[in-house]
Amino acid sequence: MSVTEAMEEGEEEQPNLGDEAEEIGNEAKQVEEEYSWPVIRFDVPPHRAYHFCHQFRTPSNPNNFLKGVKWSPDGSCFLTSSEDNTLRLFSLRNVKIGFRNLRITVAIRCSGKLGMNRNNMMSRPENGSDHQESACDEDSYAASIVVSEGESIHDHCWYPYMSASDPVTCVFASTTRDHPIHLWDAASGELRCTYRAYDAVDEITTAFSIAFNPAGTKPYHPVCSSPVMLDVIHGSANITNWAKEGVWKAIVMALGKIFAGYNKCLRVFDVHRPGRDFEQYSTIKGNKEGQSGIIAAIAFCPTHTGMLATGSYSRTTAIYREDNMELLYILHGQEGGVTNVQFSKDGNFLYTGGRKDPYILCWDIRNTVNTVYKLYRSTETTNQRIFFDIEPGGRHLGTGGQDGLVHIYDLQTGQWISCFQAASDTINGFSFHPFLPMAASSSGHRRFGIPESNEDLSLGISAQKLSLSPAPKRFKRNHPQKDLPYDVVEKIFSFLPIKKVVQLGTVSMRFRNSWFINRKLHFDEDFAKGRGREEIMWILNSVFRHHLGSKIDSFRLYFNHDAMESKAESWIRKSVKKGVEELDLDFRQGKEPFQIVSDLIDVESIRILKLSFCELHLPLKPKGLCSLNTLVLRKMPASEGLIQTVFANCLLLENLELLNCSKVFHLKISTGKLKRFRELKVVECTDLSSIHISAPTLRSFFYHGYFSKLSFNGSLPQLKDVILCCPPARSCLEMVRTRNLLLNLVHVACLTVSSTFLEYEKGDLRAMQFSLGNMKELHLIMDATSFSNPHDISSFIRNCPCIETVFIDLNNFSFGCGYYWEFHAKKKFQEDSQPLKFEFLKYVKLKGFKFERPELELVRLFLEKAIILENLALITPKNRHMQFGHVDAQVYKHCFLKWRASPKAKIVLYEKDSSSIVPMHLKTWC
Repeated sequence: MSVTEAMEEGEEEQPNLGDEAEEIGNEAKQVEEEYSWPVIRFDVPPHRAYHFCHQFRTPSNPNNFLKGVKWSPDGSCFLTSSEDNTLRLFSLRNVKIGFRNLRITVAIRCSGKLGMNRNNMMSRPENGSDHQESACDEDSYAASIVVSEGESIHDHCWYPYMSASDPVTCVFASTTRDHPIHLWDAASGELRCTYRAYDAVDEITTAFSIAFNPAGTKPYHPVCSSPVMLDVIHGSANITNWAKEGVWKAIVMALGKIFAGYNKCLRVFDVHRPGRDFEQYSTIKGNKEGQSGIIAAIAFCPTHTGMLATGSYSRTTAIYREDNMELLYILHGQEGGVTNVQFSKDGNFLYTGGRKDPYILCWDIRNTVNTVYKLYRSTETTNQRIFFDIEPGGRHLGTGGQDGLVHIYDLQTGQWISCFQAASDTINGFSFHPFLPMAASSSGHRRFGIPESNEDLSLGISAQKLSLSPAPKRFKRNHPQKDLPYDVVEKIFSFLPIKKVVQLGTVSMRFRNSWFINRKLHFDEDFAKGRGREEIMWILNSVFRHHLGSKIDSFRLYFNHDAMESKAESWIRKSVKKGVEELDLDFRQGKEPFQIVSDLIDVESIRILKLSFCELHLPLKPKGLCSLNTLVLRKMPASEGLIQTVFANCLLLENLELLNCSKVFHLKISTGKLKRFRELKVVECTDLSSIHISAPTLRSFFYHGYFSKLSFNGSLPQLKDVILCCPPARSCLEMVRTRNLLLNLVHVACLTVSSTFLEYEKGDLRAMQFSLGNMKELHLIMDATSFSNPHDISSFIRNCPCIETVFIDLNNFSFGCGYYWEFHAKKKFQEDSQPLKFEFLKYVKLKGFKFERPELELVRLFLEKAIILENLALITPKNRHMQFGHVDAQVYKHCFLKWRASPKAKIVLYEKDSSSIVPMHLKTWC
């Protein structure tokens, strides 16, 4: 692909200054009338015209990467910034930029060769010499100018009226760490001048962002720095004499300025006055209002309305008046520090992007209460500044991301249009050519220890040719042995969560609307993070309005329903109408519980029902819910009548969870008609005083809360999995209640209990006659306020003859072994341990092991009595760094080996729990 321009070759005699200025103005006006930004087919992948990579690498900096790219205002070249503190300027080959007789021809290589004339009509090119694509392993050509800065480059910008035909305007500015602002000559690479800002102790301060105001003048040039030039500015010099001397190009029509962003302030420099003179404007007012943090981005309104926008690391965007720096608006909503701001071409909208923020926000500056829409990009986990750009026509926005794709959005609707693969690495810069259908992208990010085979992923810059409308026909290469049919892929997409489907839909135009038939509408707490209620409502309304699928498998909603009950109810009804099977409604953000009437969920399709902060009203004989197998109630009233209604009518119920529920006084679980009831979880139901369970099919019982009166009606032969986590009891447990509970756990294979379970009045567990013959795994969690001792633990384990795995969590617990232990319990512990043997015990883990004497007694017990022990893991506490000398380590090692009865037992000490042996039950339940 090539871009060419035809210009007149004839040389004319240089006219006087007035005639030349008038002629240039007329030609510029003529060009503007003749040329307009062409209509582009963004759904056609662009053709790579140029590629640059290897010249950025040096032996001293092999992991160099690019940090951005910007086209010059006249389109003759583009400028890059890289990690090696270097600015490189690349001239656009085979293109001449000027005012006189501008004619543009674009040749696009595809299946045929088509061109576009200046009237934006498709035509055949006159010759077939189009630019051949450079090889991927070679750079297209070398940089024209290379400028090395002393430190890391924060920002760079072009003079807004730069023209290659006018050397005075060929400049760009840069700001680096611990250096003043530099103004560079784009033709020679020489430093023209500097602009220095000083702090209160007369030290140079660093600018983090810079921008020329668009109403400015031609920049400073040494030939124009004499007092006579200043007289020209004020109109007192002889213009004709200056034209004869050949310096007519240095005339300035108004005084331009450079705006620079610092920490909590902006400094403004006159372009024609280098040095340390500047005006300073604080972004924080006396009452601490305003914009705090580092000003990382500056943009001026292109319609010359006198407004500028600044982005700050404080995640705010501010809009000021340029003439007096009056603060007009403060915009909040970015998730990360704002690093890129840009006005729309008409000046009515502002687009902002932040660091580690996956959305570009669109603001209407005429109404800044809420954002207009958000544009997604893949930037969630990178600290890089990801630059976006708006094409000269003002209709579309392009942005890169971590996925190596350039995404194109329609700014009139906020809808995603297309994307194309620009690199295999992070696209950190994207810039449209000011008038040609071209764009430049830069890629790369910081890497450490990159394998040689992946070096090409580190950085790269490419110029992309964009296809014009109408586009030539494209031929696709099919690989049926590798690619699944579209309908199969689309079917797979329909079963993924909707957020994931929207992201995957950007891979191909074919699947961009796959979310229309999505079956998993998950708008849960994770989705709601960083989104306001109005935005969530807009998204939900759009999804249900465009949903074309006949089926919804699951609907999850996390929403503040205050004053919006009708909206939430309408979404629920729409999902129920499409046969929803899983319904998860979480209204914990609201002030009052959400009222759920019976006809809203009384349907046959629902199999899983999860309600949070609701009030559920069911009739005694509901018509639906006959397919319900899982019911989860969180933070809501769960009266006895509601539970009995569920058990009487939901005959397929398998799981019941009551989490932080109120009005549960006497819980009766009677499953006479239920043949599939398997699992019961009761957590922190503070009103609960008794639990009565009659469930022969119950397999798992999890309880967390104060020890209630728990009774079982009949045996539970299928109960294999039990968690009993109770905080310190208000009083000691009665022996009868404990004994009755233990007798109903005879079939349990995995048990997790807290140390409170070992404490009761008048006696110890040794005096009880019980046996847990099926117990294979025990997880004991020691409470910090417990008074248990090693004898209590051994008394319980000795009644588990087939125990194979023991986990004891000692974190934040210390055995209170005072006089009672020394003069009474210790002797009993030693006596009872004599005949004890753990014939099946293979694995023991003590978490929070501090090498205290009672803990060592437990270790000795397990080592001496476990005759086939394979592994003993000791994990030191997280909040205590254990230090051992060489002598201590040898002493402990000698003792452990001496106590060991099993010769193959491995004794391992961990600072962090990296053992492969983990308990079946997660501690989060306790």
